[in-house]
Amino acid sequence: MKRTFQMSTASILFLIYLAMLPAAAQSQSYPSLPPVQLSTASNQFNIRFRWATETQASGEEPHAAILFPVTLPGSSKTFYMQFDTGSPYSMFYKNSLDDIRKKYPRVNLSVDSSGKLINYRFKLQHTEMLAKEMIIRAGEGQAIKKGKNELNIIGTIGTDLIDNKICIIDYPGRKVTVANEMPTKYSQTATTGFMYANRSMLFPAMIRGKKTILFFDSGSSAYELLTDKKTSLSLSVKDTVHTQAASRSWDRVLTAHSYATADSITIAGTSIPLLHATYIEGASTSQVEQMMKMGIGGMTGNKLFIHSILVVDTKNKTFGLR
Repeated sequence: MKRTFQMSTASILFLIYLAMLPAAAQSQSYPSLPPVQLSTASNQFNIRFRWATETQASGEEPHAAILFPVTLPGSSKTFYMQFDTGSPYSMFYKNSLDDIRKKYPRVNLSVDSSGKLINYRFKLQHTEMLAKEMIIRAGEGQAIKKGKNELNIIGTIGTDLIDNKICIIDYPGRKVTVANEMPTKYSQTATTGFMYANRSMLFPAMIRGKKTILFFDSGSSAYELLTDKKTSLSLSVKDTVHTQAASRSWDRVLTAHSYATADSITIAGTSIPLLHATYIEGASTSQVEQMMKMGIGGMTGNKLFIHSILVVDTKNKTFGLR
């Protein structure tokens, strides 16, 4: 069965940042978010992730999503949660939890009157996490399959996991390290500043000699550059045949149009080949234009960095590549 993974599409992000950035410039205050709820006693831990694949009209996409293995109290079964830096907080999916209750009655998933899990402990691979309050998103998730190798995705791990911490995404090694202090191994990494607000990351970049800002959204995993239609076409190789793919953003399914390019993106002092530029059909034209005027060139996901190690320090708002 074809699975469509969550991504934070341009239309939603534009609304967030168009509301956020003017306020930031004037008062350094940002729209309110739920407080960080995830905590652990570990000062540093590693998560071995797996790539989820997705069948699209253009073929199989092998980097559709980063999946973290999780186990819940009362069961040894491995479930998965998508790592999505486009989400400022973590959540479980209601449909998945409802089915877990039926098939694994020993798993304690009792919720309070507000429909949240309170002081809930679960393991993120080998690390015990405490969620003071875990949001449960209605209408999301699928029935749980009992096969040993099934990818049962039951929620999202957002940037609350890495807030005020070091996050190292070793893409070639398929490992994420989260630490309170910079590990010695990465202490000599050359870094540059980035904007970190509302638990969202905006990386400075350069495309064709022009400075821009890119929102880093690991939920838009399969896209190197999500931008506006005009930019996508200007970067495209002449007479290239573009591809289309359905992209889901919660309850909306939009169409992503991708064009082959022969350009590159310079980010954190490193020039990275840009193989495709993509725009989302259905995003508000006026919002896109306003975003571009503000210097926000779009979004980038995991695919731009799959041959690199991304070192992000949300505490000091610096990042680098190795």
